[in-house]
Parts: sequence; C-alpha cells; structure tokens
Amino acid sequence: LHHLGLVYIRHPVKSKGYYPTHLASAIVSSSAAVDASRSLGYVIVESNFRVYVYTASRAWIEVLNLFLRILCLLPDAVVATLTREQVQFAVRHYGLSADQIVAFLSRNFHPRMLEHAVDDRDKSRTVFDQIHLWERELERYTAREAYYLYDFEALELFDSELDFARKTGSLLWYHRDEAQVAKCKLVVHESPEVMDEIRRRIKEFRRRDATSLSALQ
Repeated sequence: LHHLGLVYIRHPVKSKGYYPTHLASAIVSSSAAVDASRSLGYVIVESNFRVYVYTASRAWIEVLNLFLRILCLLPDAVVATLTREQVQFAVRHYGLSADQIVAFLSRNFHPRMLEHAVDDRDKSRTVFDQIHLWERELERYTAREAYYLYDFEALELFDSELDFARKTGSLLWYHRDEAQVAKCKLVVHESPEVMDEIRRRIKEFRRRDATSLSALQ
C-alpha cells in the first residue's frame, strides 16, 4: 500500500504507524468504490451522533478511526461516535473534507436505513449538516505570526509608525489613545524588512528627540 501511494509511512523501516494519503481518502469516498465498499460493511447513523458499523474489514476500521471516536470494537461491528474534535482533527491533519466523510457514511447505509429512507435521511441530514459546520469552523480564522508594538514614547511616533504600516500593507490592528500615549498599541505582519525599517525609524525619532532636548538645555 505504501508503494502504491495509498498510505504514508514516515519511517518505512522503524515506524509502526501509517496514515492514508489523499489518494486513499478520495478512492474510499468516490462513487466508483461504492459497490465494492458495500460488500465490506454497512453503516447506521443516529441523530445523537452515534454510528454503528457492521464490518470485519481492517481497512474499513482504519478509515473509520480517522474521523470517528471508536467506543467499542467487536469482531464484526464497530460502535463509534462523531465528535467535533475528531472530525476537525481529520480535516486539519489527514486532509479529509466534510463532503468525503458524509459521502463515505451515506453511500454505505445499512439496507434498513434505505428502506426507511425519508425518515432516516432527515435524521442523518442533521448529523451531516453538523459535520459541515465543524469543517467551516476551521475556516473562520487563520493564525499568522505578527509583531506587537506598545509603550510608545510619543503620539507623534505612534502616528508615524501607524501611517507607515498602512502604506506598506502590514497593518493588522491598532489602538490609538490621545489621552494616554502609553496605551497606544500596534500589530503588524511578521516581516523582517518592515520591522527593520520600523526599528530604524524609532531610533531616528529618539535621536532627533534627544538632539532637540540637548538644544533646549
């Protein structure tokens, strides 16, 4: 399977663990694999997010373990539950999508669920909608490295660096307080070039400020 590109092994000799590749997950969730997969087992999805899988296939169990929290493993059946943490972990680390998870479950429904398709489809749709919502939660924000600047010596200095950050497109967030300059804050993108220029500008400001004070004395 490793040589076929279906599983990834970090250290082929030493490692005992393996992970399915994007190719494997695509094959499992594709329509071409429906007839073959149904011969390996059947799935029942309940509205309480409990999932019952009737299978003796080791490959199926490995796939289920990617996005389900397995509660009980029997010789010919698996009792598991869908959780937010497990689904998001599968999306983030295994490259699965909500569509692939839903496709795998729905295409392998137990015949009894197909006999009562209308009622059971309504129940499972609630679960499937929640899977998509869990996936979308990961798209709400992205983590980025940034620099947090604070404790400005003068409002003029803060305004100067704020204007510079805007012009360079590196501004992420700022807080300006005319009454209390010490509360002024600035957050900019992680960019060594931008930060080097900001440091140079701050040093230049301090040098000019020190020169002005010396002239007054």
